[in-house]
Amino acid sequence: MLEVLELGFFPKPKNPEEIPILAVLYAKVSYRHIFSADKSKTSFYLEPSLGWCRVVIDADVEKLYGDGFAAALEGGYSLEVGQRGNHFIFGLKYENDMASKNAGIQTLSLRVAYSFGFFRKKSF
Repeated sequence: MLEVLELGFFPKPKNPEEIPILAVLYAKVSYRHIFSADKSKTSFYLEPSLGWCRVVIDADVEKLYGDGFAAALEGGYSLEVGQRGNHFIFGLKYENDMASKNAGIQTLSLRVAYSFGFFRKKSF
């Protein structure tokens, strides 16, 4: 799977001593392995991903940014729906974006998604 572009915005922190992160931009490559004995998409899955990130920091005077390495690991459950291989995923994702010495972020998130393909046929 190729995540061409993912973008996240963050609100300013209420504590003035915290570094305000304005946005994070990703481009990553990932592989989702579904642990299913019968080749269906209904089972537990694990998905590591690696790529590039840009973390934008909103400083008072100027906006600073750093480019660097992004790594993530997601695990959860995939549930196949319909006849064409479409599926829901329910997972937990940890991501570490190491953009530079001054710009980096770690996130832990719950993920619910629906994956479908326009031109994909289910293979038996």
